[in-house]
Amino acid sequence: MKQQIILSLFLLAFTAIGIHAQTTCKQTSEELAKDFSSAFTEKKLGLLDANRSAVGKVTLTIENSLSGKLTVKTFANLNAVEKWLTKREIDELPGRTANDLISCKKGVCSFKIDGLLHSTLFLKRVTFGYTKSKCPFIKSIYIVDGV
Repeated sequence: MKQQIILSLFLLAFTAIGIHAQTTCKQTSEELAKDFSSAFTEKKLGLLDANRSAVGKVTLTIENSLSGKLTVKTFANLNAVEKWLTKREIDELPGRTANDLISCKKGVCSFKIDGLLHSTLFLKRVTFGYTKSKCPFIKSIYIVDGV
């Protein structure tokens, strides 16, 4: 009987350690959103792939500020997003801006847009999915083009 109790306690402790290890994430969605905004403005989105910041496909939506027309593209990873955005540039324009993070709720982080500038892409929103261990990953990106 004593051995069964000790074995049960051991298994319980082992399971608790395993559960804790599974739910430990490198970043919260808010931290990941801040890292994303920095990488976006520095034109280094591909660096986030090393941290598995995106799992699976990433959807990019760009809203034209004048016409309201949406361009929606799906990419395999953030490096592909970066390459596509860079390929569209002429003389390093449009530039990129990410203002202050307003809030992160229910898998959506929103950024402040104070005013629009010509030839500038503004980060508006990043949405997240969550792995089985409840770790956030980037699912979609929403940008406003100041045209």
